[in-house]
Amino acid sequence: MFESDMTIYEAALLYQEIIEKLTFDADITVNLTQVAEIDTSGIQLILQLYFLAQDRHFTLNHIVHGDASAQAFELLQLDVDRFDHIFDVKV
Repeated sequence: MFESDMTIYEAALLYQEIIEKLTFDADITVNLTQVAEIDTSGIQLILQLYFLAQDRHFTLNHIVHGDASAQAFELLQLDVDRFDHIFDVKV
């Protein structure tokens, strides 16, 4: 789903792309392996997917981290697996 940097400079455009691609009852896999740079805006976009899954009734099947996203999540001490339980989303 993401193939470029996920920084504040791309956040608005990436959010619009996300909204346009999501459909009711879809199964979504988030692939972050091609993301070379990610900042807190990019992390917010990923977290927003959890909220959108609730509102738009789609399923997050899996999040595949690349080096940049794994380091960012680790730096912020965010554990994606914990969000499954909070939002009752299948990841």
